[in-house]
Amino acid sequence: DDDDDDDDDEDDDIPLAALKSPSPAKKKKASSSSSKNGSKAKTSAKKKVKISAASTQKKSTSAASSKTSSTSTDYTSASFALYGTECIKGQLIQKLLCRWWYAITWPDPASIPDEPPPNFDSMDGFPGVYVCTQGEEVGTIKDFRDKTKAPNFVNFAKMKAEDLKDLLIKAIKEQK
Repeated sequence: DDDDDDDDDEDDDIPLAALKSPSPAKKKKASSSSSKNGSKAKTSAKKKVKISAASTQKKSTSAASSKTSSTSTDYTSASFALYGTECIKGQLIQKLLCRWWYAITWPDPASIPDEPPPNFDSMDGFPGVYVCTQGEEVGTIKDFRDKTKAPNFVNFAKMKAEDLKDLLIKAIKEQK
């Protein structure tokens, strides 16, 4: 494929800091030294070689460090172990979060008031959540749903993996 002949990739290996234009004070020093020596082209060619060699070294060391960091099990919090693919319980949680409504009824209809509070209206699509439409509290939201049973990552992480597996199987069967 010779379609890329027009693309100029010479400066792709140069760090962004090297492409930054120098400050006005540095420009004056650079222009005075280049006029004295008359060899600005030679020095810039040497700088490009040094920069590209340095960037190649940085790339190889950053690639090596990223390989070690991805296999490392040092987490900043315990929940990070569940976000990755190395933990089966984390995979169960992630897959269940995508289809929980097929396996879990939340909020519990028994915990939702039959009538909204005075001056509040039900929010469509959010059973148990009401928004104030009259009076001093207009726009205030009241949420009567039980958050301890909410289908979220934190609550699923507290469950046993076997229970998560059963819920996921139920959800997948209902989804089909």
